[in-house]
Amino acid sequence: MLGLYSTDFEHEGVIPTAHIGKRAGGENRSPALAWSGTPEGTAQLLLAVQDIVSPTRTPFVYCVALLEPDPVTLPTEP
Repeated sequence: MLGLYSTDFEHEGVIPTAHIGKRAGGENRSPALAWSGTPEGTAQLLLAVQDIVSPTRTPFVYCVALLEPDPVTLPTEP
């Protein structure tokens, strides 16, 4: 099973202000991410980050990224 983890916030926790956009008072820093359990033969991974409780009719999409399965981490980026 594919698992996604971060050392910057807890599962279902509040994302720290540093990772919020500058217009909302944050630093616009990407959180550190790590994943495991990538199925053998996987060519790429698609990461989509969305806010399902946003006050819009559809979820607000923050990020979409196409990733290679190796390496298995993304460090915090400014």
